[in-house]
Amino acid sequence: NNGDASTTPGTPRGGGDGGASAAPASTKRNGGGNGGGTAAAAWRAVWQLAGVVGVAPGPLTLRELFWLAEAARREAWQHTAWLSAMIANANRDPHKKPSPFQPDDFNPLVQRDKKASAVVVDEHTIGDLKALFTGQGQTSPEMESEL
Repeated sequence: NNGDASTTPGTPRGGGDGGASAAPASTKRNGGGNGGGTAAAAWRAVWQLAGVVGVAPGPLTLRELFWLAEAARREAWQHTAWLSAMIANANRDPHKKPSPFQPDDFNPLVQRDKKASAVVVDEHTIGDLKALFTGQGQTSPEMESEL
């Protein structure tokens, strides 16, 4: 026995909870009796995100782990986009496509031009926004077709 038998699935090895929570181990494993399994789902998310990032979740909050995982995902896509652009440019026919491919052409996480899909708020569209968010007022026929 190497001392791991006393640790629960929701507790890091070495004892303690790394500052993550003071909840009993049974609550961590089974979701307790007050959340319908939400505590178990939260702990599962904590450990999954920590695994994606490759850190022990100890002192980190779920939000911080999410931010770390999101940053890792963005970096991985940026890396993939650069490689894809290099391969595409190496095989590009300059007569068919004179401008080289850019990494952003291959990255689905890159913010595209938001102005193309932006809603201009003026005296004509303000009624649509009011109706949409408050349920009061009338929407224009153009807005009805988009809903």
